[in-house]
Amino acid sequence: MKAILRLSLVVLIACAVAAWVVQVEYRHGSIQIGSSLPAIPALAVLLLLASAVRMRRHGGDARKTVALVYLALLMAAAVPSTPSLVYLFGQMTAAQVQAERPGMQAVLERLPPWLTPPAGEAVRNFYDGTRSGQVPWRAWAVPLTVWAVLLLTLTATLAAALSLFRRSWMEHERLTYPMVQIPLRILSEEGKGRPASAALFWLGFGITASLDGLNMLQAFAPSVPALGLGYDVGLFFPDRPWSSLSPMWVSYRPEIFGLAYLMPRDVLLTAWLSYVALRLSTVARVAAGSQIASTPYDYQEMGMGAFLCLFVLLVVRAWPQLRSSLACALGRSEGFDAGEPMPARTAWLLVISGPLLLIGTLQAVGLPLWAASLHMFLLLSVALVYARIRCEAGTPSIYLFPFWQQQSLMTNMFGAQAFAGTGGRGLVALTLFGGLSRGVFPELSAYA
Repeated sequence: MKAILRLSLVVLIACAVAAWVVQVEYRHGSIQIGSSLPAIPALAVLLLLASAVRMRRHGGDARKTVALVYLALLMAAAVPSTPSLVYLFGQMTAAQVQAERPGMQAVLERLPPWLTPPAGEAVRNFYDGTRSGQVPWRAWAVPLTVWAVLLLTLTATLAAALSLFRRSWMEHERLTYPMVQIPLRILSEEGKGRPASAALFWLGFGITASLDGLNMLQAFAPSVPALGLGYDVGLFFPDRPWSSLSPMWVSYRPEIFGLAYLMPRDVLLTAWLSYVALRLSTVARVAAGSQIASTPYDYQEMGMGAFLCLFVLLVVRAWPQLRSSLACALGRSEGFDAGEPMPARTAWLLVISGPLLLIGTLQAVGLPLWAASLHMFLLLSVALVYARIRCEAGTPSIYLFPFWQQQSLMTNMFGAQAFAGTGGRGLVALTLFGGLSRGVFPELSAYA
């Protein structure tokens, strides 16, 4: 009975967190708290529960329960967040809401009714809202059910893939998992500690809280002096070609130093030098006569190539462990998956069957088999590499991956016509699933 009550309480808190995210991100559009790293609602509940555990002096089991609750709330905050679902629903309803535009009827005829709501009042109310607030569930029931199955399949596939890489990353490469250190240290047993460490902590906390607090106060009272969020150092270089450095923001985020402390030094140095080198390449391009200085998305294609190279390297480095887990799944060896979060047979079954279901769905919508397979490979490989980067570097940014490039790489290499399929249905399929390339739902696997 206690377990049922605890589960019910967690579900209620998760629903409250999701409602908080929807209220702040969608109704008011003020801040993306669900996709913050770590998610603010989940972190707030973690601090409250951790304080209760310390006050009541509970043992390790209570701390494990709080950690599981924190993980559940991370997903409860991240899944309904704007970067996760807004592009998915936008791609799902874009054609219907523009049904009266010239040429849109041909697109509507190619939309699968089991994957999209019909054009008409239901979609208009989705964008405009209604006074009553009622949801036309009859129009949305089938598409939402199908998408729920597809997204759960994608999540399970990535979770299984990460479980197969766990031994290589944790035991052989010994990654530091900086984002995991936050809840672990909050939930750690209370000890005496060193006075110097405690003093340094409160000094850093005081500086950070003061800067952030003044920024918050300035939002309500503009006359309050505050440091702000950052400064464009590119303004110091007004003449060409150095003017191409602008905008080059130096952000005031002292809390990032806490995460940087947990990162490997070579990763920190490489990230800093790479950023400087990329910005200097813009200066060199302008000095050579280019009229286009830079845009925020200059390096997306380069990033996609880097992600694919990293994916190959990850597979090669983890191959001995992957081969052993596959042998265990096939019954050729025993004991390899002892202590693993997921049995080897279950993990390999999900890794194989999950993509097959997703590829079959893409093919049913109209994408050729080879294109559906390539698209799914790119989605999964980018998500896996992003998770690896989170494990090693922390990456307090959900957008730290080459978004859109999972599809752009395909169209840039082969041309859009290669994916048209029968009567152009393949292009409709790419559009419907574009939210998984531009949005961050596949990358949410890194939250675990």
